[in-house]
Amino acid sequence: MEAWAELAIIVFNHQQVRPHIAQYEFGALNQLWPKLAQLPSGTRVRYDAEYQPQDRVHAERILSELSHFAEEHGLELERVPQ
Repeated sequence: MEAWAELAIIVFNHQQVRPHIAQYEFGALNQLWPKLAQLPSGTRVRYDAEYQPQDRVHAERILSELSHFAEEHGLELERVPQ
């Protein structure tokens, strides 16, 4: 059986970030990492980001951090098409 998780990240005004995974909501991106680290290796994480056009660069930076974290922890990251 394949394990998977849904992750949504909302970016507000270039700085405020609200990650959600499963029933958990976090007030900052750094609060997300420990929860993601609890997922077993091989878990597929579907990532969706909500942001305004002016926040695109910040959202892409978050995706880069998320990709790096996923690779280090054996998670498969799948971005939901925008």
